[in-house]
Amino acid sequence: MDSHGSRFELSRRADPQFYTANVGGLSWTVMDFMAEHRRLESYGVALLERTIATLNSVIPDDPSLPDAQAMHRSWVQGPEFNFADSAILFSGRRGSGPFYAVWDTNILLDYFEHGSRLWSGRELPTELDDEYLSDLECLQLVMALWAIRDIRFVVLRESVDDAKKKLSQERRLLRRNAFDEFACALVLTPDGDSGHNISRHGLLALPRTVFDDAMNNVPRGLDRRMVSAACRYGAHAYVTRDKKVLRAAPHFRSLGLSIISPGDLFESLLAAGAFNCVLNPQLAYWPLPDQQRVAHLIRALPDYDL
Repeated sequence: MDSHGSRFELSRRADPQFYTANVGGLSWTVMDFMAEHRRLESYGVALLERTIATLNSVIPDDPSLPDAQAMHRSWVQGPEFNFADSAILFSGRRGSGPFYAVWDTNILLDYFEHGSRLWSGRELPTELDDEYLSDLECLQLVMALWAIRDIRFVVLRESVDDAKKKLSQERRLLRRNAFDEFACALVLTPDGDSGHNISRHGLLALPRTVFDDAMNNVPRGLDRRMVSAACRYGAHAYVTRDKKVLRAAPHFRSLGLSIISPGDLFESLLAAGAFNCVLNPQLAYWPLPDQQRVAHLIRALPDYDL
């Protein structure tokens, strides 16, 4: 049984080959379940390989582009992050460690709708507007980096109930499933992450009034609850496409939270050198992280047949 119990239950018959797993209401033999996990894990490596090819075609090793040359050649700490590399993402923290990125509910819904295409490399719908399409493509690039770097994607419990209208039981179960799978992906990190080891080294202990003043810049209701939860969690970034929430970003930097769009997140990671190991895989001196977490993220999708 996994750490969340409710999603993976084993039953035993007389012969061990008849162990079965009940996952999301479906019955699997354990061998079939393990084979399915291995199949899903392969999507992380495939996405990473496509991203290596894509970025190297977009950022050519051209002598007239010294910054591009530097990105191809510069060694970078990994798989964790050196917090001094990006004041935008790490807000003055010192030391190094994982990068924690909380997904707003709108990013989770984007993932539900387009995640299968993002993992498989299929074309996104042509009718999407340019800004939305760009954000999805940047989310895909960050997902590829997640497959090789120590990035922790987080879905908060508040997302289970975050909706302008009352959620149907089916939609609530989809979000609960996503929360469980993201939590499983966190547990598969080297330190068995529970979210309690997020570095606050270098952040000032600010008065409660500073926190309250910052929150007053976020729309009341569910948005404010979500951003507040991300701050309490200690996350480095709160990823959202909500322009009203994004406008509040300057007020949260002193609190250690970067409120950021997928597009700006990609650009900030690129500027910090986080993608150097993708532009030049020879710079990736660490073992590939456990790709079981890829399987868990894919299983968070409503239909992950891919």
